[in-house]
Amino acid sequence: MSPSIKSEANFFVAPNDVGNKEVTWRKGEKGLWKFYSVGDVFKNGASFNKQTGVGGAKPNYNQEQNFKVVNAGSVKKLTSESGVLLCSRSLIC
Repeated sequence: MSPSIKSEANFFVAPNDVGNKEVTWRKGEKGLWKFYSVGDVFKNGASFNKQTGVGGAKPNYNQEQNFKVVNAGSVKKLTSESGVLLCSRSLIC
């Protein structure tokens, strides 16, 4: 089906395990896969297996769906207090 995957302004941190540094994975080599990375941050050796896309994939957003992407360097600050919600039957989240 020749899929295209566009990753934009994401923050990838690879584990210390040498064999687990790739962010992308595909089963088999059938079809023409295109991976695009635009403004992503890769830490601790994280990488796309193959960045094959050239120029960039354009999403088919209409005017109402279009949005500005924040710089990937902001991800740690934006998610610094994220985590599991501590909810129970007696405590409403």
